[in-house]
Amino acid sequence: MDMASFCIWRLQTDANWSVVLPASGPVSPKEDGSAELLGILDANPETYRSWATDYYEREILSAAVSAIYGHQALSNELVASLNAELALSDISKDAVEIGYPI
Repeated sequence: MDMASFCIWRLQTDANWSVVLPASGPVSPKEDGSAELLGILDANPETYRSWATDYYEREILSAAVSAIYGHQALSNELVASLNAELALSDISKDAVEIGYPI
């Protein structure tokens, strides 16, 4: 943690995000790099969809991203709409591990 520029987490039961401040004291999100890295996680599915479309160089369906943001249960159709090379069975163990509904 002494070398991290920022560390942010939230447990499923937490009402708010937790932040570890660097030993040198608080810095702005712009200074620590978190604004740029976490800007796509602004709680707006369209922000993430736009970023993912550019990053993965393919169209990402708004409905699929909204479903994930809405914590809707995963289905084969939802998984395939995000990645045609995956099935629900490929990611179900990971989903269960993080408490995501199937």
